[in-house]
Amino acid sequence: MERQITKVTAKGQVTIPANLRKALRIHSGDYLSVFREGNRLVAEVVEGKEVKGGVIEQTAGIWKDRDLDLKDLRHSDDTRFGRLGIE
Repeated sequence: MERQITKVTAKGQVTIPANLRKALRIHSGDYLSVFREGNRLVAEVVEGKEVKGGVIEQTAGIWKDRDLDLKDLRHSDDTRFGRLGIE
């Protein structure tokens, strides 16, 4: 196993080297399970069926049936800011 060095960005993002992505069939939008094992960071590819219970899937579309427009949202913000003394 050849070790490769990758850099962590200011946002905490890490680039997975292309040869590893190809070998593991990791594509943009795929999910990885990340955990600590001692002083190692381990990432495993998550199969689609395992992701369905994730927060993204659980909250997807929660606003679709809401009848809100920008005016409503601004009024809500103005009211909230007013209570906090923010203009």
